[in-house]
Amino acid sequence: MQLNLGAGSDIREGAVNYDVNKDCLRPTGEDVCGDCEEGLPFKDDTFSRIVASHILEHIHNLRSLKRELLRVMKKDGELIVTVPDYTSPDAWGDDTHCRAFSNQSFFLDFWPGFTVLTLKDQPMMKANKQKVTWLVAHIMKN
Repeated sequence: MQLNLGAGSDIREGAVNYDVNKDCLRPTGEDVCGDCEEGLPFKDDTFSRIVASHILEHIHNLRSLKRELLRVMKKDGELIVTVPDYTSPDAWGDDTHCRAFSNQSFFLDFWPGFTVLTLKDQPMMKANKQKVTWLVAHIMKN
């Protein structure tokens, strides 16, 4: 089973789509709404894959959320994370961002219980011709 964390309008068929806006009215068909910083409403070892695209930069209590991701993910499960690189203009161009990430954010003890398998820069050109860089990490639960 797959969890699409921070789904917003990116609804993925076949996944549990979780919108982190606890007051959402489900206008786009999310399966679950809630405040992921207060915990995830899923049983232990539920998901074999979690996609967290453009959500972690909005999280104040990231340490708590990482523990929750570890809890709800099956052993050898995979976590796909996409976040803005701290040097990219869009890292701080959104006033709802409370953190940014560098390559170093995915190593050492930053992800206890997980192993980073791959990490790559994904440069993109936005519609307004602004060049931005995202980091995409493929992480496995130990």
